[in-house]
Parts: sequence; structure tokens; C-alpha cells
Amino acid sequence: MNSVTKRLVPALIALLLVFLLAVPAFAAEDGLADPEGPIIGISAGGLWTKYPQNALEGLLAVRQTGLKYVLADVSRTSDGVLILLPEDAAGRMLGTEEPTVSAQKSDALLSLPMKNRMGGTANGTTAYRVSTLKDALPALKDAGLTPVLRFDAALCADVDAIGDGTAVWFVTGKEKDVKAAAATYAKTHPFLASLRSNVIFHVSSFIAEMKKAGAVGVNLRTTNRYGVVFYRSTLKKCDTLRAVADCSDPETAGARADSVKWWDDLVSRGYSVIITDDPEGFGQYLGENESARARLRTLYDYVKNEAKIPEFNGEKLNDYKKAYNDGVTAAETLLADRSSSLQDMRDAYTKLSAAMKDIELHYEEIEAPPARPSPSPASFCAWPSPPPWWPCRCISSREERRKTRREAWGEE
Repeated sequence: MNSVTKRLVPALIALLLVFLLAVPAFAAEDGLADPEGPIIGISAGGLWTKYPQNALEGLLAVRQTGLKYVLADVSRTSDGVLILLPEDAAGRMLGTEEPTVSAQKSDALLSLPMKNRMGGTANGTTAYRVSTLKDALPALKDAGLTPVLRFDAALCADVDAIGDGTAVWFVTGKEKDVKAAAATYAKTHPFLASLRSNVIFHVSSFIAEMKKAGAVGVNLRTTNRYGVVFYRSTLKKCDTLRAVADCSDPETAGARADSVKWWDDLVSRGYSVIITDDPEGFGQYLGENESARARLRTLYDYVKNEAKIPEFNGEKLNDYKKAYNDGVTAAETLLADRSSSLQDMRDAYTKLSAAMKDIELHYEEIEAPPARPSPSPASFCAWPSPPPWWPCRCISSREERRKTRREAWGEE
């Protein structure tokens, strides 16, 4: 091996290592990493209508709804144990005098029974206990569920120490801390970053930084129903990211309720990931969405491959032609987008179906060549048969016209 080769080999190895480290290990495993993928629903806190919020049993029960993603809040006890419980929910869910998790030890919290549903004085205690993050992750994966862990940016190092690289990180906190966490961990973990803002330049800058860091999505929040985070032009900037809307907190989702109407509204604007408190309802919504897509696909395939389409001869047939072209274009656009809204696909089906019915009803008229009147070579007058005395009668020569005019007025 000559001296040149000896110098090149280490350099090539270093380049290869840089390339491998730059490619996220989760890209092939996690659907969130595909910005052009289908709509994804994330169950917030599990099936909390039947189990305590964030209870492992409630998270596992989400399998019944058809959703594959479950959101669990993670906090750290005073002795450094990560548990599945929101930081401020110790009093509400466990009945402790101290409302925060970080001020109490893990032994005390893990031994207490959880209150049902969302806790509080209105709900009684259950037999379920709080789970540690370390115990919950294997159970969720064995059940075929992808955990989405929501925690403050200050806990990134602790969560990373567990050694799991496939759970989705949903990092919250101060903007500068979220950005710093993304720069450090977004290449090794599926990373969702959260921002609350209604300033277009601020939002655009944040999206650009998350793209650069390698995040898979951004959760954009505002209390303004007509805020910039709901503009299609803003969400188009998320071309390599997933836009995430948190309907489990309707206030920061622009006062949009956690319901089919508003899920579909958000999807039509460009959001492809919805966090919901109603996993059963969202599972049904996804089923209806797929049915509408299949129905539109069937009609489009029939139109393009089997239907008899005329040549649209003549200007007066432009309305039929325009309706047909508009219907086909709308169907093609929605079918190419794997996260189209339910109402958009229903509207496209109606539009294309109506255009085809008009064509079938008037096919002979549309297909027939336009009638062309045979021109009269000596005729320049709009009247079919003007009176003989009329000065502008269709006369081919100037002398004949003058003669006719003189005769009409009795001149010689």
C-alpha cells in the first residue's frame, strides 16, 4: 500500500462514518419520518375514558381503536426516576398534597393508586398504578404501539440514557431549549418540536431551524382561530416535516374542538398528524377517510380507463369540457396526496361524478361536429330578405347600388 492510499483510507472511513451518523436510524421504522405519509392519529394519555390518564393499561388499550401511536407525558421524580405522569398531575391523579412530581420520591408515587379518568375529586381511585418509563417502553413495543413521549427539554439527557432510539420525542419548554435539544438529539431520535406563536416570521424561522436540525415534525400552537399557523402558505413550508396539531388542548389548537369537523378542517389546511383525546372517534374518521379515497380512486380509474369521453367539438361545449377537466384535476391532486381531507375527497367525487353524468346525458350533442352555415357569396347584409326598395339591399357593385337608390327615391 503506497503512501497516497494510506492517507486516503482513513479519510474515506471518516466520510462514511459521518454519512451513517447523519442518517436517522428511525427513518425506516417510523411513519412519522415520512412527510408525505398518510394521516396519523396520536392518542393523548391512552384510552382515558375507561382507564386513568397515562396508565399503562389505558395506553395498551389504544390497540382496540386502530391507532398505532400513544402519547404519554413523562416527568422526573426528586430521586431521578422517569415516570408516566404529567409534572403537575400528582395531586390530581394520585391525591397527594404536593401537586408536582419533581418534589416527591418515586417510591411514594409508584405505591399510590391512580384516580380514574382525568382524576380530581369527581373520580374515585382504581387498582392501577403509575408506571416507570423504563418498564412501559418494552410493553408498548410488544403490543405494536409506538410511544410518543412528551417531556420538557430539560429531561432530554435522562430520557436518552434509557437507550431507546425508536420512541418519538415530543419536546416542549422554552424555545431556546427546544432548539438546543433538536440540534443535539434530532439525528438520533424521532423528534417533534413544539412552538407557541402567531408571528409569521417567528414561525417560519422555527420551521427552517427544525428542518436543519433533522426533526420529523413541528407542533404549532396558537389561541387565534385564524392565526398564521393555520394558513396553507405557512404549512407548505413544512414540506419535509410533519405538521402536528394538538386537539387534546383545543385552546392552543385555535379554539378547535376535538371532533371530526375540526380534525378534517386541520387536515385540509396541511396538518397530517392529530393528537386527540378521542382515539375511538379518530379511528372511525381514518376509516371513513380511506373509504372516501377508495371510492374516488374507483371513479377516477373508470373515467380514465373505461369511460367513453367525447372530443368536445365547438365552443358552446366548453362548459362540459371545463367541468370534466376540473373534476379530473381535483381527483388527481387529492389521490396523489396521502393525507387529503375527508370533505375534499367527497367534494372531488361529487364534482367528477356530476361531470360524467352530464357527458353521458348529452354525449351525442357533445360528440357531433359543429354545424357550419354555408356562406352566401354576395350577401353582406344581416337581414335574410330586405325589401327591394331598401338602399342597403345586398348589391354586389357600386353602380347597381346607386341605381337602386335613385329608383327608390324617384330620381333619374
